[in-house]
Amino acid sequence: MDSLSNWRYSTVTTQTTTDAGQGTPILTSGDAPKLVIQLSQFNGTNTTAVNMKYFIAALSAVTPDTSGQYDITGTDFFPLGFMNADSSTVANEPMEPLCVQPFGAKGSGGSNGFMMPPNSILIAAPGINQNGSIVHQAISADL
Repeated sequence: MDSLSNWRYSTVTTQTTTDAGQGTPILTSGDAPKLVIQLSQFNGTNTTAVNMKYFIAALSAVTPDTSGQYDITGTDFFPLGFMNADSSTVANEPMEPLCVQPFGAKGSGGSNGFMMPPNSILIAAPGINQNGSIVHQAISADL
């Protein structure tokens, strides 16, 4: 169906150890904005109480390190939000994820989605060191 050609269903698994201040790329946008209508995470092999944070940066302003991760401690990354719970306490399988979009935990509201600017990158970074992998999922559309 042609009307679904711009939609992407993405699953990204982090490295088995990611230090606080280091981020994993989740999505990039091209020359047009990207609409993100779903964003969630669950533990792969991680067991620490990670509170994941999300950031957006202009692709032209940031460079990954040799392992493909980004140092998010500078001013080139703009905070987008964070999970409302630590991953080790509730998000241990795909049926029990932590969701940012479209709705968070009960009573926390939500929104229909968010837009990534053209030529930008969405990064997920743990608040503390991970001791295993975390799986991120997103549904997005190139506009």
